[in-house]
Amino acid sequence: MKINRSFILRFIFFIVGLFVSGLGVALTKTGGLGVSPVSSVANVMSIRFPVLTIGNWLIIWNCILILGQVFILRKDFKIWQLLQIPLSFLFGYFTDFGMWLCAGVPGGVYWIQVLCVVSGTVVLAFGVTMTVKANVIMNSGEAFVKAVSDKCPLEFGTIKIIFDVSCVTLSLILSLVLCGGKILGTREGTVFAAVMVGVFVKLFSKLYAFFFSPEKTTDEPVKYKAVFADLDRTLLNSQSSISDFTKETLEKLLASGIDFVPCSGRAIRSFPEFLFDIKGIRHAVSSNGVSVDDMQTCKSLEYLVIPSDIPERIMDFLKDENVEYECFVDGQGYVQKSYYDDPLAFDPVTFNVDYIRRTRKTVENFADFAKEHKSEIGSLEVIVHPKDNKRIYTALKEKFPEVYMTDSEAYLIEISNLACGKHHGLERYCRMTGITPDQVIAFGDGNNDVEMLQTAGLGIAVGNATDACKKIAARIVETNNEDGVAKELCRIFGI
Repeated sequence: MKINRSFILRFIFFIVGLFVSGLGVALTKTGGLGVSPVSSVANVMSIRFPVLTIGNWLIIWNCILILGQVFILRKDFKIWQLLQIPLSFLFGYFTDFGMWLCAGVPGGVYWIQVLCVVSGTVVLAFGVTMTVKANVIMNSGEAFVKAVSDKCPLEFGTIKIIFDVSCVTLSLILSLVLCGGKILGTREGTVFAAVMVGVFVKLFSKLYAFFFSPEKTTDEPVKYKAVFADLDRTLLNSQSSISDFTKETLEKLLASGIDFVPCSGRAIRSFPEFLFDIKGIRHAVSSNGVSVDDMQTCKSLEYLVIPSDIPERIMDFLKDENVEYECFVDGQGYVQKSYYDDPLAFDPVTFNVDYIRRTRKTVENFADFAKEHKSEIGSLEVIVHPKDNKRIYTALKEKFPEVYMTDSEAYLIEISNLACGKHHGLERYCRMTGITPDQVIAFGDGNNDVEMLQTAGLGIAVGNATDACKKIAARIVETNNEDGVAKELCRIFGI
């Protein structure tokens, strides 16, 4: 992760948000009507075992959630995520400090208790908004939910609801078991906080955007720090190349300090060679977000693999279909020899034979190869006849919701880790370099670019893009054969 002035300022903003969140928890705790769901277990434990403070129990609870992330993510748990541990201690200490500040609040008066819960919920939501907008690291509760959602087919929001309900349920069980059959620490205030924290966070987020965030359609060069561009049919023309004008524009862009990041469904070793010759291109996102790469060394900085059982299950599911397969391992494509020998049998239009034979290595028995390398496969691609694409794609989507799937080509269904997709690759790049997605411009043309354009601060479609891509783009520029990307960069940055 790159440490720069922007990152340091955002980290300070995060710490302040953590402090405000601790005050919010302390206020709701002082009210005695229950705390937010994620803090409810620690609250019950602090009532039953007051030898430790609410802050101490929050530290313990957050560390349990961190251990849960390690167990769920295993090798996908990144070392920098251990930063949650000292931040959990800070949050606990901030909460105890807030309890000290609230020590003079009179108890036993219901309207005062209600006031504490309401004000505490507002303060907590404000603190949560600050930590989210800092875009440094998730708190342990949100990170635990993210870990679960990365490993199961349910969306983050659904998992968050299940998590909150589970926390409240666990706190009720602990109270009944440990407090002589009584329900303590979980009351109407918990319900209020569960419902209203999210409402207030949305409100504060809108206020934050109004006062501090430029509009997404703003063309101020100072706002943007990086440009993401899809390759085929976006940056590259119909000859899979770029014009001298586009090359010169990219060189000027890089010289001005703006990062240019090729973002493609291609594996890094399948990128056009001329891209590696453009001085200043430092990063790439390849294989639809499977890997964030160092362009100078062709090495992956962060590489996600699909669950090891997926290739065999998919091949068994499609055993009666007329399909072929290819997969990518460490940026290299491997394909069944029969497809390598006659790629035009599936699609005589989209890619030429030279591209396949120049970028792929052959295997005699793909099923055996996939089984041998099952823990190393970044993406699996099902090669289909275009007329069968929609039917097979729909069937795979229904059968395998635990993976990310897209179909950027009429003959290709691309399957990878659920945490992949170009948009997730963009987000991982941002975490590594210390910028925010709002500081990124993204160009695309295909259905697999839609989420990336939505995630970036400014999403732009070239004139030859699909309808789905054009529909969500902030603007549409010239086609890939008309240097649409380069011309728009000149307009935005004045180069």
